[in-house]
Amino acid sequence: VCDGLSLDVETQSASNGQNNGLAILTTGAGYAPYSGWLNGQSVVDIDTLAQLSPGYHHLVISDAFACSDSITFYIGSVNEGGAGNWHIHQQGASLLVDVTNSPIQLQAFDALGRLVLDQFLPVGSSQVAAPGLAQGIYVFRAVGQDDAVKLFME
Repeated sequence: VCDGLSLDVETQSASNGQNNGLAILTTGAGYAPYSGWLNGQSVVDIDTLAQLSPGYHHLVISDAFACSDSITFYIGSVNEGGAGNWHIHQQGASLLVDVTNSPIQLQAFDALGRLVLDQFLPVGSSQVAAPGLAQGIYVFRAVGQDDAVKLFME
């Protein structure tokens, strides 16, 4: 009877410090109705799992014939911060920086105070590749402006 119930999940990260992550589930080859358990607790709406905290989650789904499949997925945390003329947040291995009033020279410093990024950014949204930034805390500042933002890079 079990002919390959399968699960696929798409995730949306939670805001920094919030439990508002989202997982959208797609089931394949199973038979409704489905029942689900997320992190060992029963869930009613298995199509969209909301209010998820950052971190790993384990989902088990069973169909009408007691066929089951499980998947472990990760909800990231969107680290973001802003100061005056600019706002920054992590997007995977990149940074998305919104500059509102005037161009900035964005600099990033690691935990030891070393300059690890120095880039001119025009007004508007810019995606900054940050492949050299490992997981950790960085201080971002705009040269010539009296503001800085501290972010934890995942």
